[in-house]
Amino acid sequence: MHRKNNIRWLFVACTLLFFLSYLRESYFLTLNGVIHQQPIINSHVRLFYELFSDLSVNTLVVMKWLSTVVFSIFFIGATLFFLHKYFSQMNYLKMVGYFYVGIFTVMLAIGLVGFLLGKYQQFYAPIRFLAGIIQSPILFFIAIPVFSFMGSVNKKQSR
Repeated sequence: MHRKNNIRWLFVACTLLFFLSYLRESYFLTLNGVIHQQPIINSHVRLFYELFSDLSVNTLVVMKWLSTVVFSIFFIGATLFFLHKYFSQMNYLKMVGYFYVGIFTVMLAIGLVGFLLGKYQQFYAPIRFLAGIIQSPILFFIAIPVFSFMGSVNKKQSR
C-alpha cells in the first residue's frame, strides 16, 4: 500500500510541476513581450497579454521581479514537499535545500560582481540561467532517480 501511495504522489507531483512550468513560461514570455512592446504571438497567452498591456513598463518590471520571487518560492516549496511525500527522508530534503542555497549564493555573487564592475547586464545571462533552475521542476526530476538509487544502494548495504 505504501508503494502505491508513493506512485500517486509522484504522478500528482509530475503533473502539477509540468503544468505550472508551462504556466510560468507562458506568463513570463507574455510579460516580457509586453515589456519589449512585441506584438502578440503564439507563445503569448492572450488573457495575460490583455491584462499586461494596460500597465506601465515600470509596473511590469516590478511584477516581473516579484513574480520571479513568487515562482522561486513556489517551486522550491513544491519540490521539497513532493520529495518529502515520496521519500520521507529528511536528509534528502536537506541535500536539495543546500543545493538551492548554493544556487542562490552563486546568483548573488555573480550579481554582486556585475554590479561592482558596473556591468550587471553582461552578468545577467548566467544569473537568469540559475534563476531558471530554481523556477523549474528540474531538481525534482533529477532528485527522484538519484535518491531512488541511493535508497536501493543503502538497502543492499544493510542486508
